[in-house]
Amino acid sequence: MKQCVIICSAILFYFLCSSLINAKQNAFSEFDLNNPVVYPLPDDLDEISGIVYHPQSKTVFAVDDEEGNLFQFSLTKKITLQKWHVGKARDYEGIALTDNRFYLLASDGSITSFPFSFPVKDVVAFDSPVKKKNEFESLYFAGDRNQLMMICKECRDDKKGETTVFAFDLQKKAFDENAGTKIKLDVIEKKTGIKIGSFKPSAATKHPSNGNVYILSSINHVLVVMDAELKRVLQVYPLDKKIFGQPEGIAFTPEGHLLISNEAVGKAPSNVLFFQHKK
Repeated sequence: MKQCVIICSAILFYFLCSSLINAKQNAFSEFDLNNPVVYPLPDDLDEISGIVYHPQSKTVFAVDDEEGNLFQFSLTKKITLQKWHVGKARDYEGIALTDNRFYLLASDGSITSFPFSFPVKDVVAFDSPVKKKNEFESLYFAGDRNQLMMICKECRDDKKGETTVFAFDLQKKAFDENAGTKIKLDVIEKKTGIKIGSFKPSAATKHPSNGNVYILSSINHVLVVMDAELKRVLQVYPLDKKIFGQPEGIAFTPEGHLLISNEAVGKAPSNVLFFQHKK
């Protein structure tokens, strides 16, 4: 009888713990990442890279990583593009938008900026803070700091298991060499319980209400959620390769809905995936 009581108590304890864990996970799962609304894009955006949402016009701005073009479109069944040439062709990978300016990140870490006015004019460029051969793809606006944050995809000075984050001060219009922080791979792996070997971010953005940073890695097929200071990993979402063929851009609407863009892969066209925020 005593043994039966012990076994029953252990089973009850297991189910209680499981319920608490599941409740915690469900409380944090803001999106159903397996059921997006899919918006196929025209061929001009086969190489879509960074995206940003413009609340006033309720449109998406995107940059390609080949021709140096800026695109604008609404999320409708049949997407029509507006296009402006920004400058010389280069490998643009990220885009950020403040109240009145666009900022484009090139893969070498340099930033191109111009006013929110069309046609595009008064373009200025800022050289990369890193002179060695490195690769960047992620750029987001940290309004609380008035800085642009750019995350290395692959930087030669990074030690194994580290990813450096650089900052560009918008008031000084200069890179802040003292603002760099490190994202630790082992912290991400502990959260997933899976060895991923390296972390190579392809896009990043801030949540409009809680300030958490959502970092997308196309190579790793994961979405990592960190706190605003990039100190704690809050959640790691594995991404289904059938849905996320080559995710390269990420943005939020003011309501907290999530947008992720995929480059064209094989016969599959590029697209923007829309994930409604769970209330």
